[in-house]
Amino acid sequence: MKSIRKHILSIVLSVCLLFVTVFMYMYMYKAVGTSVMRAVEAKSAVRSQQSNATDSKNVGSIYNRTALDRARLRSYFVSSSDVVGFIEKLEDLGTQTGSTVSISNVAADDMSGLPQGALGAVQARVDITGQWSSIMRALMLSESLPYKSTVSSVHLGSSGGASSDKDPKTIWHVSYSITASMISMATSTR
Repeated sequence: MKSIRKHILSIVLSVCLLFVTVFMYMYMYKAVGTSVMRAVEAKSAVRSQQSNATDSKNVGSIYNRTALDRARLRSYFVSSSDVVGFIEKLEDLGTQTGSTVSISNVAADDMSGLPQGALGAVQARVDITGQWSSIMRALMLSESLPYKSTVSSVHLGSSGGASSDKDPKTIWHVSYSITASMISMATSTR
């Protein structure tokens, strides 16, 4: 009987040790799993940070490389403070081509109070009279102005009652509408 009690005590002790071992194994398994998950999340965060740093450097280098292009981009728009200069360039077409240029119906969007970079438009009606070659050259130059612009509603006619359209005395007349994109140069007052 004594020997059975020793064995029962050994069995109870063995079962207790088994439970403790299983509990410790589960605890360690969970602790290692949590530790691995934290390590994976930390590694992912480091990779993400490195990727963001690389992207930031790339954006910075693109920004620096395109500085001249961005500066030149504004020159393709009529400045809100230089609408008169645009009209004068249209009037100069006459002196450049030997024709007579008159401008009417000038309308520009009100850009006052808008933030810098806001877009608008300036429109004008242009009438040109002169020899065929001079009015065609003036029309071509107005289409080639260094602005984002469109030429529309072109009307062409001649006068002078000459017997032939090729007669150098024939006076030609062309009229058209020109619309140029305008950009606000005023700073925002926010």
